[in-house]
Amino acid sequence: GAKLSGFEAGLSGTMRPFGPEWAISPFVNGTRLTEYSDNATGAKLLYTPEWTASTGFTVHDRHGFKGMFNLAYTGKTKVQVWEDWSGRVVTKAGFPLASVSLSKKVFLGEGKARGTGVTISAEVNNLFDRNYEYVRGYSMPGRTLTVGIRADI
Repeated sequence: GAKLSGFEAGLSGTMRPFGPEWAISPFVNGTRLTEYSDNATGAKLLYTPEWTASTGFTVHDRHGFKGMFNLAYTGKTKVQVWEDWSGRVVTKAGFPLASVSLSKKVFLGEGKARGTGVTISAEVNNLFDRNYEYVRGYSMPGRTLTVGIRADI
């Protein structure tokens, strides 16, 4: 087993600067681990960042539009080096990642009040095409675009 303890905080709110039709909700969240150790050895857990944080905002209107921007930071992490098979432990630098998503729900027929419709969405992860790794030597995907259509019945 392992022991994890620390602090987590978040702050969010909603503003309507353009009247009741639009809502903008900024947010910020953070986590700091004060202890993250293996119960058997007492050693700090590898691949576990001491700090993580995210900030961004969501926006939506009363007509089915939604948008989101998120900037997440993963702090420095102790990892093992396996490219040379040594398994030695090193400190890997932290990294930020940004993502953005947009969607629009088109309401259909008599079910408008109940939400019947079609939702068209697009999401871009790793917006700035950053090279990053959670495990050293195993790169994560670059910028990815996902587009979708969903039937809401």
